[in-house]
Amino acid sequence: MNKSSLEKFISDNALSLAEEALSGFILLDENREILFFNEEAEKLTGYKKEEMLHHICPEIPLRHLNPQGIPLCSTLCPVKKIFATGERIDTLIVLHRKDGKKLPVRARFVPIKENGKVVLVAEYFASLDAEEKNDQEVLASLAFYAGHDFLTKLPNRLSFENFLQGRIDDFHLHHQNAYIIYMDIDDFKSVNDTFGHEAGDLVLKAVGEATSSFTSSLFMFSRLGGEEFGVSGICENERIAYDISKKILSHINDLRIFYQGHTLKITASLGLTMLREGDSVSSLLSRSDSLMYRAKHEGKNRICKDFD
Repeated sequence: MNKSSLEKFISDNALSLAEEALSGFILLDENREILFFNEEAEKLTGYKKEEMLHHICPEIPLRHLNPQGIPLCSTLCPVKKIFATGERIDTLIVLHRKDGKKLPVRARFVPIKENGKVVLVAEYFASLDAEEKNDQEVLASLAFYAGHDFLTKLPNRLSFENFLQGRIDDFHLHHQNAYIIYMDIDDFKSVNDTFGHEAGDLVLKAVGEATSSFTSSLFMFSRLGGEEFGVSGICENERIAYDISKKILSHINDLRIFYQGHTLKITASLGLTMLREGDSVSSLLSRSDSLMYRAKHEGKNRICKDFD
């Protein structure tokens, strides 16, 4: 089968494959009209496809919320954002089932393009857990994911910024030294371009799993967004902060991610700075970010610090 025949075969059978998917699958057009609603979506939501097809968001009864409980359909709709930006969105949402229960799900909104223009959006979603949740469990899930990245389970940027503010307060009240590390996975785009986003997600999850032990009340390892991570903690002096940075870099270098017969090895660039008098959360992030970029420019897989 030549390439054009194969592409036509895939196109002709795509919706049949989507019908058999183990996750909910919804297809929407530019007007946010539902064009496809698979069997798994029926199971997860309790609604039959006949009840959902050709309805237009935000009139559909699923009434998506974000982790903070804000309605998405009329204000922060991911589908609308994708038609504007063309970028994929991974997020946590809560939908309302037909039986009235709230169901937290991981959702991925994917642009489908023709000649570079977004013409459709595919929404994939799966329950956070296999078992049903009561309202209290739903709220517990929301509380966790409001402060954590749903892919890596690490604290998110908001949690990290709150942690940094705590370190600044301790610096002023108790004269406790603290450091911040800004870390970026080297050549992450090439992983996505070569092996696909699934491989990129595996890399990010591997970093999360490998570094989850670093998070404590006095130490935080966080995913700031994309392939960027933040680390902060209390330490006695600059030498100890640098030793911690070297340990993290070694941890990353030792990672091996296995994907479809390939072994992926990653490196990272780190920017390290110490908390100073007059610092704010913004200045700490900015300074450590600049040092991280300097590490990249100097050859990657290294630590750049602003002290001897």
